[in-house]
Amino acid sequence: MSTFEDGSPKQELARVNATFQAQVGLSSNSEVNGLLALGSAWNKTSNGTIIAREVEADTLRRLRVDKDTLLFSEPWLTSTVSTDKWSSISEPFQASLYPSPGLLDLVLEADADSGYTAGIRSYAPIPIMIPETEIVLAFSASYSHVGGNQSRINVGFIAADFTDFNFDEGVYVRFNDGTGGMDIALKHNTNAVYSNAIDPTVVPPGWSSALIPSNTMRHYRIVVGLSYVSLWVGNENLEFVRAASIDTSAYPFPVLKPTTLYFAPIMLRMRSVAYIASQVTFRVGCISVYARGHFASLDRSVPTSVSGRSASQTQHTTYKSTANLGDGTTPTSLTLSNTTATLTDMGGRFQFNAIAGAETDYIVCAYALTNSSDLGLLIRGVRVDLVNTGAAVATNPTIIEWFLCYGSTGTSLATAESTSTKADRRVYLGVQSFVVGAVIGSVGQALDATLDAPVYAPPGSYIKIGCRVFSGAATGSEIFRGAASVIGDWVS
Repeated sequence: MSTFEDGSPKQELARVNATFQAQVGLSSNSEVNGLLALGSAWNKTSNGTIIAREVEADTLRRLRVDKDTLLFSEPWLTSTVSTDKWSSISEPFQASLYPSPGLLDLVLEADADSGYTAGIRSYAPIPIMIPETEIVLAFSASYSHVGGNQSRINVGFIAADFTDFNFDEGVYVRFNDGTGGMDIALKHNTNAVYSNAIDPTVVPPGWSSALIPSNTMRHYRIVVGLSYVSLWVGNENLEFVRAASIDTSAYPFPVLKPTTLYFAPIMLRMRSVAYIASQVTFRVGCISVYARGHFASLDRSVPTSVSGRSASQTQHTTYKSTANLGDGTTPTSLTLSNTTATLTDMGGRFQFNAIAGAETDYIVCAYALTNSSDLGLLIRGVRVDLVNTGAAVATNPTIIEWFLCYGSTGTSLATAESTSTKADRRVYLGVQSFVVGAVIGSVGQALDATLDAPVYAPPGSYIKIGCRVFSGAATGSEIFRGAASVIGDWVS
């Protein structure tokens, strides 16, 4: 129940009466005050779900409302699939991806055989467990062969390989289960539950056409709550009906509740299960994921930073340091290389011998963000310090450029960009120099780079700090000792 609180006796703010009229309280008369219910429609014959929400006001009688938070968006702005966001699979002449501005087509080509797959999967995992919050996957799509039995088509939050339809986990819509059936699937720990079957030919009340006709764009909302999963379908007028649902609170297997899945990437995939006589197309428009509810408007970096998960700590429950900075730890002696890393922590103490100048990039440290973790790193800054030890600088001045790398799927700085691998994204940090004759104890310029626009390293990628010694002399007794730190927040 919502009330006014201004020093006077508490008053109910609003309610809906028996004829579905909203009544807002302006006096202490309890007959005209009560709870306000918000829903998709107010007539008794509606098949929409009415969602009850308390209307809250502060002491100044200002209305408090929930705010949706956008977690992910893909508008398909170019004619290529962004390798920053997506991994993909396609098989020429059999199963293909055809991106175009505003659309992505998953296609099984005519004359394709059984067992071919086209699909995309987001690198970013999506949190599907936030207390008192719904996670919504919204997209528009059309399907050329509704009711056909040539393919399997899934869209939703799926943790699996593109071709693994038996041991996948997630919450998703099966636009085709391989036999022409449509429903919602909830799968976890080898358990599976499916919603009521969706009849695409039914004409919802007030609509002029079937629920899901072939080759017709419809709007979809997959809604994941604490005790339910539902699919809403909208027509060209954005009139939505609930097409299927799963009540997870009734299951004897608590592990099946979507709240135990925690995180999963977005996946769209289509696989042939029979010979394809004529081309099968699943066309997808803009995709977005947003959270709505009491906690939806929280900054996603807040929960991890306030719980002690800074960038110098792992994303696991031990919270040990991810940097080589332990008590009494000696610096890691680096064998500078372009392709392999001696120091596999996220920074810390290191040292390396003076080398001859060259236009070669070297790895100082490379830290792997594992796919099994559910967190990426939002990097806000990097600090590098360096001091000369062992002997004075001789022959040539030592000049070192420093850079941050993130997002690559491999340790090597030479990792190439492809549909299955990602190259480094680089941020220049600055330069340090030691003049000829610089004695032991000479300190290079401190590099303390604050990223006003933070960069995000997703799970499954590497964070590296690299350098280029473009002027120097190989002196065996001269050693540069330093330390590096990456500053950021673990985020989901």
